[in-house]
Amino acid sequence: MTSSPKEAPHYRTGLALLAATTSALFASFLFARPLGRLSSELGKIEQFMLDAFERAGLEIELLGERSYALRPGPEYHRPFPGFHGQEM
Repeated sequence: MTSSPKEAPHYRTGLALLAATTSALFASFLFARPLGRLSSELGKIEQFMLDAFERAGLEIELLGERSYALRPGPEYHRPFPGFHGQEM
């Protein structure tokens, strides 16, 4: 059975949709795990820096997701590298 010229665009559209869906699924499979690991590692680095700031005597105020205000606390005696002024 052959298709008429009027039916051919529907086949091409279907094939293009199938190709786009397949590539989206493949990209999701390919990048989901590495991005999940990266997010986990960034969380560890963030916690490391927060601990370092606290040990240096800086007070930390959570402003939002991964947003903080740092201020000198009562235990702040030696300047933390890069910390200038009253707030960072």
